[in-house]
Amino acid sequence: MNELNPKFDKLEITVAKVISTIFHPILIPTYLYLSLIYFASAHTLQIPAPMEWVLGVIIFATTFVLPTTILLLMIKFKLISSLMLSKRIERTGPILVAAIFLFLTYYLFDYMGFMPVFSYFLLCSSSISLVTMMINSFWKISLHTTGYGALLATYLSLASFIELPMGFIALIIIVIGIIASSRLKLKAHSPAEIYIGFALGFTTMLLFFLMIL
Repeated sequence: MNELNPKFDKLEITVAKVISTIFHPILIPTYLYLSLIYFASAHTLQIPAPMEWVLGVIIFATTFVLPTTILLLMIKFKLISSLMLSKRIERTGPILVAAIFLFLTYYLFDYMGFMPVFSYFLLCSSSISLVTMMINSFWKISLHTTGYGALLATYLSLASFIELPMGFIALIIIVIGIIASSRLKLKAHSPAEIYIGFALGFTTMLLFFLMIL
């Protein structure tokens, strides 16, 4: 039995790393967009139907591919140690990069006049990123729970005019719990960093949507 415990613990850590990677905050805009075009019509989202996947590619490129490429270059030049940004001192540059690309994507969509709701999410996400960057200068707040707290607030805010099944909302809450548990398992954050991160993302995004919707 004692021999099994270290193996089980190692498995849990591996699973936690996989979960942390799959649900990396940088992928949130892509996940949100895919879920919105699944649950809502192109008309509701105010985009031409033939443009759905073109816009998806643009979002994936500008919010994931390009910033990730810059982060990989930062790893190459030893400015950061990994994409998971486990060291607080390494986070300022990558957070700023993410914030800039979120804002540039917002500006592009706002200029084209597509998906104002998604544009609002990008604008607020960029602002939240800057706030977490400032907090990170003295405290390692959880970027995972901040991001997914903001995502949950977005879904709840949009539920009034986009039909989101309660089962889907419940699934998102469960996933956030799994993500938080994974970050704790990896000892990447303290419980306070997890909870306050979630509260920051959720509250800021919810208040933002309450003001504009």
